[in-house]
Amino acid sequence: MNRLIPAEAPRNDPLIYRFHEITYVYGDRIKELIHEIFGDGIMSAIDFDLKIEKVENPKGNRVKVTMTRKFLPYNQW
Repeated sequence: MNRLIPAEAPRNDPLIYRFHEITYVYGDRIKELIHEIFGDGIMSAIDFDLKIEKVENPKGNRVKVTMTRKFLPYNQW
């Protein structure tokens, strides 16, 4: 049986859980900043680029995740 996982229940994988945690903790503020800079709209989930880099740091290496996504302003119909 193939069951869907609800959006509120992140997977058990620790790395994926951390992405959910970032969205849960900072999502509202990120949305506010995007609207402040671009206006009302959304980021595309289809038209985007993803880059993952290793950043050397004396306190422990860092993971740098860069997502470049197309902004789609809301339209009035």
